[in-house]
Amino acid sequence: MRLAFLLLALLYFFSSASALLPLHQEPKAALLVQSEQQQQFANTPKFVVPNCDDDNHTTEDNCHPNPMSGLYSCCARIRPSSTATKTAKKTAGHSAASSLSSTSSAPREMQKINNGLDRDRDRPAFVQQPPQPDPIAAADNRVRLLTYNFFLRPPFISDYKGDSKDERLSLFISDILPRYDVLVMQETFSGYSSRVSHLERAARRAGYHSAVRGPRGSVTSGHLLDAGLLVLSRWPVTARATLTFSHGVTVDRLASKGATYSLHESPTRQGQRLHVVNSHLQASYSTAPRIDDPSVICRTQQVHELARFVAENVGVHWPRAAELAAEREAAASLAAENVAVEPALPVSPASPNLASAVSPLPVSPDLVIPAPPANATTGLTPYDVVLVCGDLNINSMQPGGAEYAQLMTLMTCGGRFRVTDLLREQGREDYTQIPWVWLSQKRHALTPDIYAKEGGRLDYVLLLEPMAEMSHAIETHIDPCLVEGAAFSQLSDHMGVAAHITFPQ
Repeated sequence: MRLAFLLLALLYFFSSASALLPLHQEPKAALLVQSEQQQQFANTPKFVVPNCDDDNHTTEDNCHPNPMSGLYSCCARIRPSSTATKTAKKTAGHSAASSLSSTSSAPREMQKINNGLDRDRDRPAFVQQPPQPDPIAAADNRVRLLTYNFFLRPPFISDYKGDSKDERLSLFISDILPRYDVLVMQETFSGYSSRVSHLERAARRAGYHSAVRGPRGSVTSGHLLDAGLLVLSRWPVTARATLTFSHGVTVDRLASKGATYSLHESPTRQGQRLHVVNSHLQASYSTAPRIDDPSVICRTQQVHELARFVAENVGVHWPRAAELAAEREAAASLAAENVAVEPALPVSPASPNLASAVSPLPVSPDLVIPAPPANATTGLTPYDVVLVCGDLNINSMQPGGAEYAQLMTLMTCGGRFRVTDLLREQGREDYTQIPWVWLSQKRHALTPDIYAKEGGRLDYVLLLEPMAEMSHAIETHIDPCLVEGAAFSQLSDHMGVAAHITFPQ
């Protein structure tokens, strides 16, 4: 017993001594490397990243080398990641050769952390680049928007090979982020995974300044998942609001489904503003549900709530909209009294053709209506565009179209807005959703009849105008976000709907 106690005491002594040794004396090689790193840091320009948008950071100042730009990124609210800490411990205990080798491999480690998916939810975005000019950025009077159901579900929900979530996210970051200015996303769930945080960090590096998430889930509310809503914008977001629907059915009730409102203001043209509403309504899990189906009844209630949400938030941030709507109604009344109104010409139905919907049509300058006069007080000419975007789960290609007609009526918000379904208005309506199985293991068998049987048009960009004629033009098209050389043919089971908005010069 005494012998065992003596051995334990010796073991404790040596372990304590070895732990204390670095406090008094560091290996010479480690000191040499540290000195070289300090000299490099002192001679290298710094890029300061303000507050880093992470509530989990400490208040310690910290800077890290950026292997992409060669600069140091300095964040005032940051803490080292677990990976960086482990690397530092290894370096301190290695010999001179191994320390120098570790130092030379540090940029590769930083590159891996920067580009790889972050598995540590508390790891901050410590590698930041100065905003780089976008080679294909829109002109200052144009903004490129994409609404997209990303099919980025939580880790424990998948259909085939985990839905290839990581690979699809990586391709989305490299291929889709540079092409747009505002991304309005659904099924981009942030719970139980760090993928959305990784996407937001990548977006900041790509020049997106703002991120708006949807309602969060909570056990007390009965919602185990968040809403899956995310808006990324290159324009500053100056106001935001969220809505959680009061009711849900089937598995949808486990998610905190609802909507977000965000007001985006042009960084270069004062007065140009974009009101974006992002929503994901109750799903039916059928391409042609009956009007008395519980999912349809629930969805109708959600559309009522969505319309009130839109009216309230647009009314607060654009009071002039109500005045414009009143002027429009007065003008319509006067015209009805004095002029015989010709009946509207019938609109020929669009011929669904997915291939023809891929390439965007050029925006004609003739579509841009002359601008209204400037405000007499401020001298500014305001331009407000209101868009309701998202996966509304209403199949506009369903025969009869009763639910679609009801949607268009309710979204007038009691007659305050004139509603335009931009894809249909421009003759570009087509399927925007097909089960993932046809885009992964059965993609070789995907034919037009499969689209007709199992597909649907569920994704929308609705334009809400208080006047019949506004001083901007919007061109829309379907962007399927196709990929090559992967186990899937596109990045989601939905296609995106792109809208290129042109404000008057």
